[in-house]
Amino acid sequence: PALLVVVSAVLLREKLTRIQSVGIFVSFIGVMVIITGGSLAHLINLQINQGDVMMLGAITVWTIYSIVGKRLAQVPPITATALSALMAVGLLTPFALPQLVALHQLPPMAILGIVYIFLFPSVGSFIFWNVALREIDAGKAGIFLNLIPVFTAGINLLLGVPVTLVQITGGLLVFLGVYTTT
Repeated sequence: PALLVVVSAVLLREKLTRIQSVGIFVSFIGVMVIITGGSLAHLINLQINQGDVMMLGAITVWTIYSIVGKRLAQVPPITATALSALMAVGLLTPFALPQLVALHQLPPMAILGIVYIFLFPSVGSFIFWNVALREIDAGKAGIFLNLIPVFTAGINLLLGVPVTLVQITGGLLVFLGVYTTT
C-alpha cells in the first residue's frame, strides 16, 4: 500500500495532506506490528525467502494495475475486470497446462469451492476495486489494503486461533491510520 500511495502521488499527481500522511504512517506501523509480532528483532534478523520476493512482486504488479486502472477510469469496471482476467488467462495458461486435472475427478465440494473463489474473491473484488478507483484517488484506496492482515487475524479468531494483544494493538493502529487517512 505504501508503494501505491507514493507511485500514485508521483505519477497521478494525487495530493496528500499532512494528516493523510500521518494516517498512512500509523497504518503502516500497525501492519508491521502485526507481521513482526511486535518485535523489531524480526526486522533486524530479516531473511528474505522466495515467498517474500513473490509478495514484493505482487505488490508491484498491484500498484501498476491500480495506476493503470485509475488512468482508465472512464472504462466501465466490468470491462476492466474482464480485460484483466483475459490477460491473466493468457499469461497463466502455459504454467497451468502441466497441472491440469480432469474436472470429473474432483469432488463436488472442490468444484463448488473453485466457483466460489472465481466469483467472489476474484471477479467481485476486482470489480469493486475498479469502482473504487473511479470514485477516489488510488493512494486513498490503497490504504485499505493495510486491513488485510487485520482481517486475516479476525479469520484466524473465527477458526479458533487465539488473537494476541500485539495483533489487537496492531489492528487498532491500522484502523486508526485508515480512519485518519480517509
